[in-house]
Amino acid sequence: MDQVWTDEEGHPAWAVVGSGFLGIKQSLVPLEEAAQDDDGLVVAFDKEQVEEAPKVDPLVDETLTIDEVLELHEHYGLTEERDIGKPSDPG
Repeated sequence: MDQVWTDEEGHPAWAVVGSGFLGIKQSLVPLEEAAQDDDGLVVAFDKEQVEEAPKVDPLVDETLTIDEVLELHEHYGLTEERDIGKPSDPG
C-alpha cells in the first residue's frame, strides 16, 4: 500500500497500491472489508481485479471527478455511494 485516500469525513476509504513490474502501475482499491494480517493489508478483491482497476495518478493532489468515482464503483461492484476525497497527508 502506497497511500491512503480518505472520504470527506477523513475516514480511510481507498488505498493506492502498486502492481505490475516493480509496482509501477498504481490502482485504487476500496478499503471496505479490508483486514490487517502478519503480511500486511488484505483487501476483499483479487489481484487481477485490482490490477485491472481504472488507473489514477497518486501524485495529483486533487479530488477525483464524479466520472472517475463512478468508474471505480462500477469496476469493483460497489453499490454504496462513496466520496473519494484527496489523498490523506501521511504526516
